Amino acid sequence: PCDPRDLRKRILLCQKHIIQYNKSWNGLDGFSAEEIFDMQMNPAWDKPTWKLGEKQKMNEEIFNFTHGADKKVHGHDFFSDETEGYQQSKYDYTKNLDTPKEVYEAMQTLEVPEPLEMVVVKKYYKKKVKQFHPDRTKNKLQAEEKLKEINHAYHILKKYLKVKV
Repeated sequence: PCDPRDLRKRILLCQKHIIQYNKSWNGLDGFSAEEIFDMQMNPAWDKPTWKLGEKQKMNEEIFNFTHGADKKVHGHDFFSDETEGYQQSKYDYTKNLDTPKEVYEAMQTLEVPEPLEMVVVKKYYKKKVKQFHPDRTKNKLQAEEKLKEINHAYHILKKYLKVKV
């Protein structure tokens, strides 16, 4: 940059002169002690900030993800986990009879598909934790309970996969 107050304005130099220029560069040149102190006291350094979960709310409002008319395309609801008029458990207990029932219940909680792999379990666990984090939801008590279920399910699957390997 040419000027500490205008970091977008650039000059082009060869490699040799860039090294010299960078050694002599003072990013705080021209700022008063008070201005430097104000910059240091601002925890976000003048970057835009928002509360946890607010950005998701803004995106939903901008892109209308939560309004019914926009969710259906040619009669199909792509944002729904259920098929109209037909509801079935996502995981069939008869697929693999050697897998304990508690493992399948944990799979249902995290919505992890088969075959079970630790990398996939971690991915779905992180997704669920973000979805039900108390700071991102309105009903904090319900979210905390759901988060406890998610953590318990993750520990069951983690333990099962360690024993299996």
